Amino acid sequence: MKIKFGLLIIVFSWLASGYLRAEEVLSHSPDHLAYLRTHALFTEGAWAGARLVAVGEQSLILYSDDQGCSWQQSEIPAKTTLTAIYFLNDKIGWIVGHEALILKTIDRGVTWKKVHHNPKLAGPLFDVWFKDERFGLAIGAYGRIFRTQDGGSTWTLHQVQPQTDFHLYGLALALDGSLWI
Repeated sequence: MKIKFGLLIIVFSWLASGYLRAEEVLSHSPDHLAYLRTHALFTEGAWAGARLVAVGEQSLILYSDDQGCSWQQSEIPAKTTLTAIYFLNDKIGWIVGHEALILKTIDRGVTWKKVHHNPKLAGPLFDVWFKDERFGLAIGAYGRIFRTQDGGSTWTLHQVQPQTDFHLYGLALALDGSLWI
């Protein structure tokens, strides 16, 4: 089950206030991470069993085992905005983000492994969905659809139309079993 977060905190106020220097924006120093936990934009969350996992800007991944009363930070394998998260079951999950980034976890979101990343590809991925442990889709800007049939080890790029400006924002499984984009 996914949860859309609508927490729009003033994103650039920390630069104007001088709280952090510009070079710290790209770092993941302890001070910067502590600041992000309370001021970052969270884009989505998902349940991994009873654990809630939230993702957001600057690769922030937090998880809570007490329904959001307290949060722990996951290990961060990349430095880009994360846009969507999906858990197949209580252990296996995926995150997508900018630069065609796709991450995978097998431990309820504590650690994440980078399974796809292409910084040269313009536009983010906006959603991810898996039918089972092997077959999954990630969709995003410019009509891009990435498909895996081996649990995320390899990804094949497909386009809705060549050079389209249409963005694909979400995946939803209908009650009849059909998948909607």
